[in-house]
Amino acid sequence: MTLTIKDLKEMQHNDIIAKGTGLIREILDAPIKWVAVRGGMHDWVIYYGLINSSDIGVILFGNKVHTGSTIRKLVPCTDDAFDMYRF
Repeated sequence: MTLTIKDLKEMQHNDIIAKGTGLIREILDAPIKWVAVRGGMHDWVIYYGLINSSDIGVILFGNKVHTGSTIRKLVPCTDDAFDMYRF
């Protein structure tokens, strides 16, 4: 799946776009859990946290992914959708 601006506009605030777990060395040299979530104005963000955290725990207390290449690796997206990422 490739995230598009149309997808973002059709989603609701706080909808989970994608999520996963694993070792992502660009973020941390330990296994993590990450959750991509839609924001309030068809923007979106990816948070990461401890691998045993709940989705809500990662969203509320996790750290934000800031590196463009990592964002696109976790959630493939069009340029328009990437422009709506909330850095």
